[in-house]
Amino acid sequence: MKEALRNHASEQSYTSGMVVTNWREYQTSKKILDELEKKDIYAEHLDISKFRPQEQEDYMVCLKELFSGKSLPLVFVRDKLVANGEEVLSGLG
Repeated sequence: MKEALRNHASEQSYTSGMVVTNWREYQTSKKILDELEKKDIYAEHLDISKFRPQEQEDYMVCLKELFSGKSLPLVFVRDKLVANGEEVLSGLG
């Protein structure tokens, strides 16, 4: 996870980021990606529900360690967390 965020931070030719969700945030993730696109931010979408159960658990443990107190969806621009949880869309405004 840290390496993926470092890759986004080091991108020089455009602004990039990452949106981390699970199946419950499917509709919200589409809205988030649309909002980021309007701001000319290319965002990678990581839907952890598409991984095997053990991988899902590993990602959730990693996210909890790195961003305790934060909840999905998580929105990163470069390597900075800019919005999370239920209020994610208002945090992007």
